[in-house]
Amino acid sequence: MGKKNNKAKTFELQMMDTGLFPNIIAATVVATYMFYFAGMPYSELGTWNIVKMILMMVAVTMALQFLVAPHTNRFLTQDLSKTLENIENLNEAERTDTAKKLMGLPLYICIQVLLVFYIGALTVILGFFIFFGIKLNIVLFCSLTSFYGAVDAGVLAYCYAEKLCTKYNYILIKKGIDKEVAHKDKVFGMKMYARVIYHIVLPFLFANLIEAVYVIKQNLFPADKNVFLMNTAILIVFNLIICVIMSYVFFDHILGMVKQINEILKKTTEGNIIGEESTDNFYLPTDLGTELSYTNYIINDLTKHLYSIAQDADKTGKDIFTTTQDLSVSAKETADTSLLQLQSVNNCVSTMNDVKELLLEVSKNITDVSQDASMTLESVNDISVILTQNMLKVSEITQANIDTITGIKNLSEQIDKVWGIIATIDTIAGKTRTIAFNAEIEASSVGEQGENFHIVANEIRRLAATITDSTKEIRSRITAIQHASDNLIIASEGGTEKIREGSILFSKLEEKFNELKTSSEITAESASDIQVINSEQDSSFVQISQTLEQLSIGFETFTQSAQIISTSAEQLKEIALSLNSIQKEP
Repeated sequence: MGKKNNKAKTFELQMMDTGLFPNIIAATVVATYMFYFAGMPYSELGTWNIVKMILMMVAVTMALQFLVAPHTNRFLTQDLSKTLENIENLNEAERTDTAKKLMGLPLYICIQVLLVFYIGALTVILGFFIFFGIKLNIVLFCSLTSFYGAVDAGVLAYCYAEKLCTKYNYILIKKGIDKEVAHKDKVFGMKMYARVIYHIVLPFLFANLIEAVYVIKQNLFPADKNVFLMNTAILIVFNLIICVIMSYVFFDHILGMVKQINEILKKTTEGNIIGEESTDNFYLPTDLGTELSYTNYIINDLTKHLYSIAQDADKTGKDIFTTTQDLSVSAKETADTSLLQLQSVNNCVSTMNDVKELLLEVSKNITDVSQDASMTLESVNDISVILTQNMLKVSEITQANIDTITGIKNLSEQIDKVWGIIATIDTIAGKTRTIAFNAEIEASSVGEQGENFHIVANEIRRLAATITDSTKEIRSRITAIQHASDNLIIASEGGTEKIREGSILFSKLEEKFNELKTSSEITAESASDIQVINSEQDSSFVQISQTLEQLSIGFETFTQSAQIISTSAEQLKEIALSLNSIQKEP
């Protein structure tokens, strides 16, 4: 079983192996006390009895080691052993509980070894008393020294068991346990003051007690003085060696952790933690078994915090450096832009003053426009009245023209009647000529007697001719009158149409003048509104002008601030470079 690789052994078997060396050391110490300092009567016992006593002691030791110890060890470790076989799959709560049990186990191992060892030692001493007749004073001295040896065995067993438990606890704590539990309990194992008692105080007290008992025993049972003095000196030296060893084991454990702390702190101060991808290289193994181990746990948290701070500081420094570069460029651009804006604002102020003067002139022109619009409105109203009157006159002319056409048409009708009269006159004239012709013929036939009648007939014929000529003249005049009447009708009708078209045009003109009137009214109102708006604009431009002047002052201040920012950005850039260099320095 001892040839097997420890990696293949369970936690239970490894714990069993750790108790072997402490038991051998303690058994050697107890055997030294029993067979050298107890004052065994070797001359009375004889060689064979001494051999039997040694064999009895060896037999009891072997029985305890290989028969009793495995059962007590299994009782204490079997549950933890099964848990640790699945150590990779434990969750945080299970790891925390297992870590606490692991660091509490060495104390139980210590008590188990102390009791088993002392019971075995008492069994051997009782055998010596029963079977070999050892004196009571020797039995009492051996019982005292055996208890001291059991205490030493327990302390050593605690140290070796703790080393084994620490190995597993390193894994559990590195994987992660409940931080609240860790900071609340702080120490999962034996407190430092208890370790001082077990490692230093108890060995010192027992060493002095054993030496005192030894001196008292020698006084009660005197022996050779020289041998007594020599044995006393050897006992003191032997006890001192044991105390030194026990103290060394304690201080070696402390110094080992202090050394780890120093190495990590030194590595942290000398190394570039920023360049590390993780804090594994700066991790300090801890089992939370002592206050120092809890310090290691806190240092690990501190290292992680420092790592986080260093990484953030490195990133922040780089960001600051980049930002300050951008800020420096931006500040310069802002300063240049602010100068341009200042010039622009000054130009705006000058332009606003010019605009103000233009507004005053516009206001004056708008006043003139308003007056002109009012006059135009009055003129339009007058023209509208005149147009209305003209429309009435045109209507009257149109009606008169219509009456004229009606009269002309009536005249034409009368002329048509005259034609009938003229035709009657022509008929009468024709008959008169016929009568005159006949009368002339009759007068010719009568002779001289008919001469007067002939004259009358000629006169009648001339009268008829005259009538005929007159009727022709009348006919010609009537024809001309009729033609003139027809032309007059046509002209009158054309005039009527022109008058109608003129009336339409007058109506349209009236509409246009009404529109012009409306437009003039709107223009007058708009001119009035524009005057009000212009007044408001004038006051607004005054405010704008004042605001631009304030902006001009503000831009001057902003330009100065931008220059200060540019200077500060350059300084911040240098600080960022210094920060990066400080972070990279060991």
